[in-house]
Amino acid sequence: MAESSSAFAAELSVILFFIYGIGIVQLYQKGYRELFLYALFMFVPVLFVLHGDTSRYLLPIAPFALIIGFDAILPKKRIHFLIPFALLCIAGYLYCLAVLPTNLLPLNAFDRLSQLIGML
Repeated sequence: MAESSSAFAAELSVILFFIYGIGIVQLYQKGYRELFLYALFMFVPVLFVLHGDTSRYLLPIAPFALIIGFDAILPKKRIHFLIPFALLCIAGYLYCLAVLPTNLLPLNAFDRLSQLIGML
């Protein structure tokens, strides 16, 4: 079971890297040089992160790479954009409700950290 979940996480990471990479290239082609450089310098280190939830490391460049980079394919009418956006917000909230309780610091690491902070 763990192998299939890690395979799913790897596939998701590859798809995210591909979509964000295309968005960053679109920023360069559209002439947004500063946004391109910012997105590129935030994107390249994430390529070397081995983590099951790399999507959160890509959040700082999401508005630039996804919205500005793909503005040609986004619908021009506001309501056609807001309905899927609202659904994505709800899905993101539900995802956070499911993932955050499982993302805990181990007790022994917390004890060592509190001892180190107490020593300072």
